[in-house]
Order: sequence, then C-alpha cells, then structure tokens
Amino acid sequence: MRTMLGVLPDQVLLRNEKAMVWIFFPGEELYVCAVLKEAGIDAVMLHAGLEHKERAEIVRTFNGPGDKVMVLVMSYLVNSASLNLRRYCHHVHLFSVAMTRTTVDQEM
Repeated sequence: MRTMLGVLPDQVLLRNEKAMVWIFFPGEELYVCAVLKEAGIDAVMLHAGLEHKERAEIVRTFNGPGDKVMVLVMSYLVNSASLNLRRYCHHVHLFSVAMTRTTVDQEM
C-alpha cells in the first residue's frame, strides 16, 4: 500500500488520470478504498453486493471524462467480463496477485 500511495496521488491528483486497483480478498477491497479516500482520492469499489444499476452507474462514471471516480477498486473474483474499463484509464495496479497468471494477464 505504501508503494501505491507513492504513485497514485501523482497519477490521479496531479495528472488527473484514472486508475484501477485489482485485489484478491474482499477485505483488501475495503482497506484499499478506505486508505485512498483518506488520502483524498475519489475511489469506488465494484463488488458483488451491488445491484446491476449500481454497477452500471459506477462503470459509466468511471468511463467518463472528468474527476469523478478516479480509482476503481475491483476484485479478481467479481465477474468483470465484457466490461470495457479502459476508455480513460491507462493505469492498472495489482494490490494482490491473482491465483493464476492468466487472470492477471486478462486484467492488464
């Protein structure tokens, strides 16, 4: 987390660029999102407990221009197939590594 906090504020707050953070365990999702919010970064979790409308709204906002939802925190375990999350996002951070190399490659 310390390393990520050295990089993310520069990308998000200074350069106004969006980023994604991939995690493996649900508890990590909460931790990462809370730390980023405490650092003044607009971060949102895309997790399995969200309804379809909520997920769609988060993705729409993240994919849009501007300074809303600058960091999207997602778990490898949440189905993100067919989501195009790279329109304005060019930075991907792996807080924890997935169980297989194939999963990591897919998220990159």
